[in-house]
Amino acid sequence: MRDNLCALCVSVATNFIGVSMKIATKIWALVLSIILPGLGQVLTGRHRRGVVLFFAYLVFLDLAFIILPCLWGEMLLARILSKGLFISALIIWCYNIIDILRIIWWRERRSLREKKKALFGEVINLYLQNNLMQARTKANEILRIDRDDPDAFFYLGLMAKKETKDNLAQKYWTQSLVLDETEKWRWEIDNLIRLSKKSSLPAAGRPE
Repeated sequence: MRDNLCALCVSVATNFIGVSMKIATKIWALVLSIILPGLGQVLTGRHRRGVVLFFAYLVFLDLAFIILPCLWGEMLLARILSKGLFISALIIWCYNIIDILRIIWWRERRSLREKKKALFGEVINLYLQNNLMQARTKANEILRIDRDDPDAFFYLGLMAKKETKDNLAQKYWTQSLVLDETEKWRWEIDNLIRLSKKSSLPAAGRPE
């Protein structure tokens, strides 16, 4: 009992540390990108893109505020070019912020898609093994990731049907149809609901 409790505590602590580090990396990537373009990209593993943004930003600023004023002083052409270079540096800074937000969001979405795919594989295997309790747990994990996933509701309906909980199964399947814009499960669900209704009808009595 004590060993199981210790193992559970270690697992929870490890997961918490892992999640905290991921969140901290995202926050630092955004903060560093705001301070200086390219740093966030380097932190998230986009080294080449980060270096290009970093040097492009610094070169435009140096040209706008140091090199051109030193070479041409207060000439009108120098002022026009300096403003153009400064605007270019601002465009690089804005692109850098949009890019780091896209990287963070895309990486998170990809991670969630991969996790959902793995969980669906487990749900199907457990269902086929008739391990409905574990299959239901995995399906609910999918809904914690995406509460509007129609496939998870479809499989929950199959589990409920297998446990002869027809009303609950129909509730899950109805929810799946509401959420599924592609109507992928429409034919299967219609047939399953029709069969459930037929099986629930009382048998006709035989005449004596």
